[in-house]
Amino acid sequence: MESYSVHVKADGTAKPTDTAVEAFLDELLEHAGVVAGDSEHTGYDATFNVDGEGPAAAATSAVDIFTAAAERAQLPALPIVRVEVLTEAELDRDLAQPVVPDLIGVSEIAALFGVTRQRASEIQTRAGFPAPVARLKSGPIWTRASITRFLDDWQRRPGRPARLTTGRTLDAAPQADEVGVERTPSRKVPPKAAKKAPKKRTRVSA
Repeated sequence: MESYSVHVKADGTAKPTDTAVEAFLDELLEHAGVVAGDSEHTGYDATFNVDGEGPAAAATSAVDIFTAAAERAQLPALPIVRVEVLTEAELDRDLAQPVVPDLIGVSEIAALFGVTRQRASEIQTRAGFPAPVARLKSGPIWTRASITRFLDDWQRRPGRPARLTTGRTLDAAPQADEVGVERTPSRKVPPKAAKKAPKKRTRVSA
């Protein structure tokens, strides 16, 4: 026999009463149960422990326990729409996963792309760049996974010159007129003026 964590969900058109949900929890206490449901939503579900000779047997046993407990708690009889069976090792692995995804801002994007913050802000305006998941006072934020996918796809596009940054192939740095900076024409120094120009000196400390 092996111990399993089983999640069972029943759903339909009927809404349970809060009293029945409380009674449902009491019925599953011996199985270390946790229940969800209220009078404002249809359906109810529970996660609890069962023992069985394999996942299939554990699922069958869990449905019987779930149905009997719901009936004793006077919950509406609704069809079972979901049964999920996990071993204790699988449950521990799921619980170890972060609930909040890895989020990054403009500074992290600049470091990931090997560019300045200003350049990273310009890249955000490109077609196909992922939309931020939120906008805070400090600026927009994205999931790291979405930015990584964009960067991988961007590198595969042909015709992009290489750049010595972090080993990634990126756009060449924008020219002055591409970012709205007016070019200053070069000045030619007449020969005479060049001769009169003082030599540059560098002081070397002993």
